[in-house]
Amino acid sequence: RTADEADTKAHSALTERILEFARTQAALRASRRVNPARSQAGQAVATARGATMRLLLFQIPGQLLFSIVSQITLILLAGTTTALAVRGEIGAPEAVALMVIVVRFLEPFTVLAGLGGAVENSRAIFERLNTIITTDAADQPGDAVASAHTPAPRIEFRNVTFRYDSTSEHVLNDINFILEPGSTTAVIGPSGSGKSTILALIAGLQQPESGQILIDGTDVATMDTASRRALVSMVFQHPYLFDAPIGDNVLAGHPNATDHETHQAMTLARVDEIIERLPDAEQSRVGEAGTALSGGERQRVSIARALIKPAPVLLIDEATSALDTENETAITDAINNDPRPRTKIMIAHRL
Repeated sequence: RTADEADTKAHSALTERILEFARTQAALRASRRVNPARSQAGQAVATARGATMRLLLFQIPGQLLFSIVSQITLILLAGTTTALAVRGEIGAPEAVALMVIVVRFLEPFTVLAGLGGAVENSRAIFERLNTIITTDAADQPGDAVASAHTPAPRIEFRNVTFRYDSTSEHVLNDINFILEPGSTTAVIGPSGSGKSTILALIAGLQQPESGQILIDGTDVATMDTASRRALVSMVFQHPYLFDAPIGDNVLAGHPNATDHETHQAMTLARVDEIIERLPDAEQSRVGEAGTALSGGERQRVSIARALIKPAPVLLIDEATSALDTENETAITDAINNDPRPRTKIMIAHRL
């Protein structure tokens, strides 16, 4: 089982590296790093090959032993049948029938031996799937319940300290600030200064090491996870789209939205301009990870998805950092023209 787990991990890593190798071909070729054997993908292939060989070393002896025992059993039974026939204790028809019965009796065991490896692989796959399906969500119990339909809240960081693990340096150290209700705040700073960490803490994606985060005076540590996440809508720097129609990607932010709310969000983010030129309009699929759309168009869909959610806090993580002027203007206008009262926090390298 240990060898099987090692083989599974090696092949999972191999799959990730192959996908990465395929997606980064342009960058690899531009930097003249095109030797697969010396790449991380090549190393993953070598690791997977080694893990598979070790697994086979465990599986083959058992299968070989079973085959030898089966053959010896067949030879002994054949010899016994022949001896009985020679002594006249059974006739030729009975001898042939007995041989056929013996062969057919051993046949299922031979098939089972061949299926042993496949059954073990299937067991491992189902165990991994079951682990994923039955894993409890990282829910945070709490007594305080917040409503997503409350007005734009006041957000306060009170002596907040955070680091990603016990061996790393603090990303935030004793941070204090207040965001007034309905305000729009830009957080500016160099890479690695903790800008995105602030958004992750507000969204509940990370928990502070010490200090308090207060929303309308309520410590978020006392809120249950569902209520806390209902308060926040977030736009990520790299938009995440599903291989589904544009309309479904927008509705992922608020599945119960009305047609009016959907149309309003799409219009604000100028997604309506995108669907006008597509043959199936809002039912047009965006492709895997949104590859059927340009980077700016993907971000517009992501903005519409965030705006359609009736959350009183809007977090925007460098949504326009890699966009052209047209798409940057569209996204900025969408955020500024949003009619819903929200407290907005924007991460940027520049104003």
